[in-house]
Amino acid sequence: MGFRTYLILRIEDEDTELFESNNAMPLFWIGLLDRNIISDSKPSWIHYDELVESKDELNLERFTDIRPNPMWFYVNRVQFEVNTERMSKYLENKYAELFPLFSDFTNYIRSKFDHEDNEIMIDMAMMANMDGAMPLLDDIYDEIARINKGENLSDKFFLPSDLITTATGYGYTDFKVFSSIYNELEEKTLYTKRIQRERSYPKGQFRWQSFVWFSFILLLCPFFSVLMFLMIKQQGISFYGIVGILSNIGFYWYSIYQVRKQILLFKKK
Repeated sequence: MGFRTYLILRIEDEDTELFESNNAMPLFWIGLLDRNIISDSKPSWIHYDELVESKDELNLERFTDIRPNPMWFYVNRVQFEVNTERMSKYLENKYAELFPLFSDFTNYIRSKFDHEDNEIMIDMAMMANMDGAMPLLDDIYDEIARINKGENLSDKFFLPSDLITTATGYGYTDFKVFSSIYNELEEKTLYTKRIQRERSYPKGQFRWQSFVWFSFILLLCPFFSVLMFLMIKQQGISFYGIVGILSNIGFYWYSIYQVRKQILLFKKK
């Protein structure tokens, strides 16, 4: 769950989702934009905030359901080439380590074009629900201004794990095949997350959260046992009844195992 953002390629009337992110506007996507593209969508973002402020839920729902939506950012082929060239030079000068991955990102998108009329659409309308539409748009304006002036990026969009897609399972297999650099980055990110998780929850230590959670599951098991008994009494033995019985036994066994494990760890403290 979360506020999803999408980078979409439009070929004639067909839309292909190239990338998806979650609760983030990836930095490389901003590299495709300029102030004119943002300004074209600005009236729609103002209108969105007005609908939210007026609590006009019916018209707000109708407005956000429009496809393609006027709040999206539309990047034509000429704008794509100009803006990616600007971003490439910026990264080469300020963040050289990101330049190879950005090149793969832009070349991948370029490989999907089949006509001069193709355009990129960036849908980040859902993120307007976070802090309001115009504050978010202003932040994007500011980030583009930093890129144009050759200044350092802000922390709002410069997140190493959110350069192209959010590193929470939304990586795209097609791009992984295209870019070995992205593969290495994703593996490194997943490895770092695993290490951080292990440091946060060291093995062999008592955890109240686990004890409470599995105790709760164990308390629920008898309730489901009664439900399964009543179901079988009414309907007789069936495939779903057998699956339910086996699942209930599994929950019993696993929750007892985990509760016992946490009790033993607590005694060792």
